[in-house]
Amino acid sequence: AHKNWVDPVFGGKMSLTAQSVTLLREDDSEFSRAGLVAEWQKDWTLRNGLIVSAYAGVAGSYYLTEGIAGFADGTSSEFIPTTAVDLRWPLSRQNGSVTHIIEPRIQLVWSPDKARSNVNEDSVQVEFEETNLFSYNHFPGFDASERGARANVGVSYTRYNPKGWTYGVTLGRIFRAKDLNQFAAGTGLDGRNSDYVSAISVSYLDNFDILNSTLFDEDFDISKNETRLTMDFNRVSAEATYIYLEQDVVAGFSDPTHEAALAMVYRYNDYWSYSGEWRQNLGTGHSTSGEFGVRYENECVAVDLSLSLQYEGSGIES
Repeated sequence: AHKNWVDPVFGGKMSLTAQSVTLLREDDSEFSRAGLVAEWQKDWTLRNGLIVSAYAGVAGSYYLTEGIAGFADGTSSEFIPTTAVDLRWPLSRQNGSVTHIIEPRIQLVWSPDKARSNVNEDSVQVEFEETNLFSYNHFPGFDASERGARANVGVSYTRYNPKGWTYGVTLGRIFRAKDLNQFAAGTGLDGRNSDYVSAISVSYLDNFDILNSTLFDEDFDISKNETRLTMDFNRVSAEATYIYLEQDVVAGFSDPTHEAALAMVYRYNDYWSYSGEWRQNLGTGHSTSGEFGVRYENECVAVDLSLSLQYEGSGIES
């Protein structure tokens, strides 16, 4: 449950989030959590255009564990405060219909250094990308909290043209006061300072869009490189993806992932469409999957027929 309201005393926004979960496993172990997160945030815009934001939050969780290895049976509780100050300075320039925007940003965040002692069920897999660079907590769930004093720093540039091409570039990194060994290797967040995260986007109206996201360290060794290309022209649309992961921490794999995929849809008329998708493992040189389909749809009914092919693990070689 989530509730927002305006702070009547200091201004700004307040929110309250309540959540709970219970897990019962076949080995008779039990995990239960009930939590409450209270947050307050307020923004100020100065005369020179600098936007200053203040944040304060506290997360409280109550746990019940039974039969879980490494943890005593019974109840426990955790209370984690977080404070932050965010400075953004968007600078823009108009050139006809084209708008140029550059925005440097720094976010100073503090949480206690002490590690949490509870069971971690929902924050084991961590993904670092440009979309969560300025997050107060880079763990995705409630059972783990980012610790220590850190600075999330980045800069972005956007060229926006409502009649043509739009470009965007983002580059950022996280700097920490101490290395608390809270993130696993391969996440891009391990070490005292994170890897650099970058994103490049190019689009043309609603017809063409390409986005590249990369993680690399100080030696320019790349641990993650993802590119997605989408096109939509009249009756044909296509999407091509490329991905390289030095270690797929999200899926829980330690081996590298290196693959490409292509999906296309041809709309023959208002009722019939044909689709195809192919995925290739660039590391082995073998195809991993394919799918071909036909779809009929009108205002009353939609029918899909498809053929799926799986290569790896099936004994069939491409």
